[in-house]
Amino acid sequence: MEFIVCVVECLRKDHVGCYGYPRPTTPNIDEMARRSVVYRNSRSTFDRALPTFSLLASGHEGVGRPLDDPDHPMLPRVLAGYGIESHLISANHAPYARQMKAWGFGHIPRFEDAATAATLVDYALALSGDFYAVIHFGETHGPYAAHEFASMFLPTEQTPNLRAIADQPGIPGTICREYAIGDERSIGFYVAQYDGALRYIDREIGRLVEAFPQAHIIITGDNGEAMGEMDRYFCHGYGLCYELLETPIIYRAPGNAANVEMEPVSHLNIPATVLDAFEILLPPQYTTPCLPVRARKNHHIATL
Repeated sequence: MEFIVCVVECLRKDHVGCYGYPRPTTPNIDEMARRSVVYRNSRSTFDRALPTFSLLASGHEGVGRPLDDPDHPMLPRVLAGYGIESHLISANHAPYARQMKAWGFGHIPRFEDAATAATLVDYALALSGDFYAVIHFGETHGPYAAHEFASMFLPTEQTPNLRAIADQPGIPGTICREYAIGDERSIGFYVAQYDGALRYIDREIGRLVEAFPQAHIIITGDNGEAMGEMDRYFCHGYGLCYELLETPIIYRAPGNAANVEMEPVSHLNIPATVLDAFEILLPPQYTTPCLPVRARKNHHIATL
């Protein structure tokens, strides 16, 4: 059996079609959603990536302690005891050096700096046997790499400009110099870049979903992204604000009926869901239950 968690950088729930976004950013994700459980009240636990990936390896919301605790039942270690491999496949090596210890039980994490979504999916397609894989897609992190899709979303009318290019992210009314594309300051331009990057990732996720028709697949984001809330633009990591926590969770599993689930859920529900799918008893340290998959009659999944 395969269990794959697709984590899209800075994925805002309100930019995903099945959550009501009018632009065609996620046709493949939307198609999977029609056969999945879509969690309307889903949230990230953190406002940045590193603790999210710690959680997906530890089943615990503590940022530091479980990774340093040799007695904590890390998810990859638990799975390895049943002959199930785990894989962290990421486009960014440097920030995840500390995560290697959490994921280093009987497998090799796969990192490639600045790897494209297509490269990461190719890595996943080479996996075999029973495995748990977390794939981290990076194009939707500034500066957004929109590939050929950005032109689909460019505004037809002039949009407001950011006041300046700043040296640090999160300064009101500005875009961080590290994330700026040339001297561009148009807010609409950067939204188009973000949407184009998401459309590119969506294409590759579609390829992954097609290649693993019987796999358990979750699509989510590590956190959200500011797009004008509190006058902050195209950044994250500044607090537990709704725009940084509202990220989708969509779960497709063989035998699960399609559904829109209203119960609040978060990334904390994912590790228990993985163990349950492999029919492994949860360690007592895993205190958050599985994602609910209750079926409802007269289900309609067009948009939320």
